[in-house]
Amino acid sequence: MIAMPSFPFDDRTKSAILSSLAGAALCGYETVITSDVDEILIPMPSTAATPLSDLLDGETATFVAPTGVEFIHNADVEKDFDFSQPLLQQRRFVRFHSAYSKPAIWRSNSATFGSGQHHLSEPYVFTSKIALAHLKYVDVKVARNRQAHRSDFQYSNRQLAQGGVPSWETTDPAKWSRTLFGNATRVTDQFNSGKVFSEFYAEMNNRQNKDGVVLTAHTKHALKSKTEIVIFAGF
Repeated sequence: MIAMPSFPFDDRTKSAILSSLAGAALCGYETVITSDVDEILIPMPSTAATPLSDLLDGETATFVAPTGVEFIHNADVEKDFDFSQPLLQQRRFVRFHSAYSKPAIWRSNSATFGSGQHHLSEPYVFTSKIALAHLKYVDVKVARNRQAHRSDFQYSNRQLAQGGVPSWETTDPAKWSRTLFGNATRVTDQFNSGKVFSEFYAEMNNRQNKDGVVLTAHTKHALKSKTEIVIFAGF
C-alpha cells in the first residue's frame, strides 16, 4: 500500500497518479490492472470456469478494456453485503455500463489515462471474457451511507472551475438511486440477459465518429450507454 497525502479531489491529478503508478509497476510486472477501489476484475459467466490469470494471459492486446458490469442490490431477495465473502455468492443482478468498460488492463508504460480513466492515449480493445465489476450499488445501506458523506468532499479549484462536482453530491441519501434499487427488485428471469449483453458489446466495439472510423483511442466513452438490469448469467 502506498500512502498519499490528503489533497482536494482533482480528476486529472488522480488520472496522472494512476498512470504513473501503472507505468512504474510495469517495470517489474508483465500485466498491471488499474482501477478504482470499488472496481474489481472477474470472469464473465461464459468464462467462469477459467482462472482470471489465464483470461488475462489470453488477451494479446497491449491495452484491454473489460466489459463494465454494475452489480445492483436486490434487497427483496439478497441480504446485506458481506465484504469478506465472494461477490458472486451474494449478488447476481447487474446492468452493463460503458463508463466502466474502460482500459484497465495494461502491458506497456507508454500510455496515460484521461480524466476518470475512461479513455487512453493509446489504442485499446474490448474483451467479452473479463468483467470490470463496479460495486458502488452492491449494497443499499452502504451506498446510501456513502452518499450521506458526499458533502464532506473537498474539490480542487480546477475541478470546480470545470464543473466537475457531480450532481448527485447533494442529493438526499434516502431518495438517491431509489429507482435503480427498485428496478432490481422487478427482475424475475434471465431470458433476455444474453440479448442485452450481445447488443451492448456490439455497441461498445463499433463506436464510430462522424466519418465512420471506429473509436479506440484518444476518445471518451461518449455513448454513456447503460442497459436494463438483468441477471448475471446466460451470456
